[in-house]
Amino acid sequence: MKQFEEEAIPIILGLCAKNVSVNLKNTPLIDKNGIDSLIKISNITNRYNGKTVVCDVNNNIKDIIVNNDLYDYCFKSKTERSSVGVFNV
Repeated sequence: MKQFEEEAIPIILGLCAKNVSVNLKNTPLIDKNGIDSLIKISNITNRYNGKTVVCDVNNNIKDIIVNNDLYDYCFKSKTERSSVGVFNV
């Protein structure tokens, strides 16, 4: 996730992206650093009055995300396609 943060944050800032969808379908495990990265991204999108959505969360990391209160910072969506509804696009 550190590499993800290092690559994603400059793009988000460069585009002044309001809405970001993070697909975790192929993410086998997430640690505290990964949670912190997602929170940083959420804080950035909040600056632009936007939203960060975490989607396609697999069963392996679902409990980790819930136990670390990530959904206090990010919205959740079953799929990327349904993220559009969260963004009200």
